[in-house]
Amino acid sequence: MRRLLKGHPQLLSRYEAIRAEEAVHAEMRQELDGILEARATQLEEATEQLCHELGIPPVQVRFQEGFVDSNTRGEYCRGTNTTALRESQALSASVVPGADLISTLAHELTHAEQDALRIRHLADELHITAAATPEQRSELAALYKEATGADLDLEYMDAVIELRRGEPLWPEQEA
Repeated sequence: MRRLLKGHPQLLSRYEAIRAEEAVHAEMRQELDGILEARATQLEEATEQLCHELGIPPVQVRFQEGFVDSNTRGEYCRGTNTTALRESQALSASVVPGADLISTLAHELTHAEQDALRIRHLADELHITAAATPEQRSELAALYKEATGADLDLEYMDAVIELRRGEPLWPEQEA
């Protein structure tokens, strides 16, 4: 590009300024990604005990912008045990995440519990005990896709079944 702009000093100068700005932006984005990764790890650690008490695998947290609905603060990604939270919520000035972030995460954990209960219900229907056979895993994943429209991560499914310890759902969990 510089060769093409060699005869146009003003354009070449502007091009080089834009390239320098892009380099600064890339550095800043890398620093921001590190901050967001650290915050996600803090939140995962903070929710680990709650997930244990709920009988679900620990939720994975990630940050993103650009949700379909501009009012969305977070979403649980069915079949993956991943919660996506809005980046801007993680970047509050305080050391402790803000109340909005905690509230959103608690709401998304409810969806995580519902997702795990759905998997457990399907495991009950298939009479899966402590571990699923390869055929049962395939069938459960197909039933899950039919019920939710989402693909089921097999590692997540195995974690739910392992935590289930062969115990069927209680009647109040079925509701």
